[in-house]
Amino acid sequence: MGLYTRGKYYYYRKQVNKKEYRVSLGVVKGQERLLSEAIQKAEEKIYALVTGAPTIPSDILFRDYADRYLQAHAHKKSYNDDVTQINYMLFAIGNKPVCSITIDDARKLEKYLLQKKRTPATINRYMTLLKHILTHAVEDKVISENPLKKWEFYVEERKREALTQDEIARILEACAQIQKSPRSKLQAQIYNLVVIAFQTGMRLSELLNLKWSDIKGDVIELPVTRTKYRRKTIKATRPQPRQIPLNEIAIRHLPPQKDEYVFSVGSRTPDVIRRTVRRIRKLSGVHHFEFHQIRHTVATLIATSVDVATAKEVLGHASISTTLRYTHPTLQKKREAVTKIGTLLIPEQAK
Repeated sequence: MGLYTRGKYYYYRKQVNKKEYRVSLGVVKGQERLLSEAIQKAEEKIYALVTGAPTIPSDILFRDYADRYLQAHAHKKSYNDDVTQINYMLFAIGNKPVCSITIDDARKLEKYLLQKKRTPATINRYMTLLKHILTHAVEDKVISENPLKKWEFYVEERKREALTQDEIARILEACAQIQKSPRSKLQAQIYNLVVIAFQTGMRLSELLNLKWSDIKGDVIELPVTRTKYRRKTIKATRPQPRQIPLNEIAIRHLPPQKDEYVFSVGSRTPDVIRRTVRRIRKLSGVHHFEFHQIRHTVATLIATSVDVATAKEVLGHASISTTLRYTHPTLQKKREAVTKIGTLLIPEQAK
């Protein structure tokens, strides 16, 4: 009974009336200063589960409840974005009691974001977070029903399509130019970084945080905690690492070893590449280029030249449905597909 860890996360367990309760504290190793308050809240939550009595005041203000939400989700990769979005919510709808938030407040937030010229996709992210916070409020019995339960999200246009061979060549040429005349540590390695991204389909965050110790011969082994797997889907106590094979081109473009990280850059967050992407767009003329398009391109190539199941494993997706969203067959590939269908399905006498 009491405090224990699983991986890098702290949990709390307690037995009441011969029944054991386990609560995630939302605290990771290195944040031990937060444990005392987190344990107190865990005790409150267990008490509420045992007695059925609410432990959070029904008139709790949105700012206070949002703080509780952030603390419980401190492990999220989007934590900093959540903090920013909550501050915008407070500015738009005010620090009112959670129980008094209505769908009209959501519309007010939407109007405010539109005035700030935020895109539909960005507005969807805000509304998803607000809806998630209010869902937690329902679970904590602060409100009886989520006012955003039937909120209609914007239909998002897919802008990330697979790059063409011509676009890939122009992007690589631009990266080579930038690497010859860099303006930052990242730009001094951008060609190698992009080449390895094209050869592996790895996420930018995975590449920036890649360590030499992760490379075992011609295979990269990434711990599950450093990929984008959802923690709830991991059932094994010691899940197998994600394995990414390296081909000869990728190995040839690994930079010289300087420290524990493969790529020596100042920051290890995806934001570090924004200026470099703008420079790539300008030099290459591929004005719609985003780094994540490389991953879409790799997914499309593997899925169309090998199979979707292999693409899923290489990219490290939790399900094939995610991989399918990443594949963008070209018109030529579609023509080849329907031609093949014709040769397979139409009887010889009908040709």
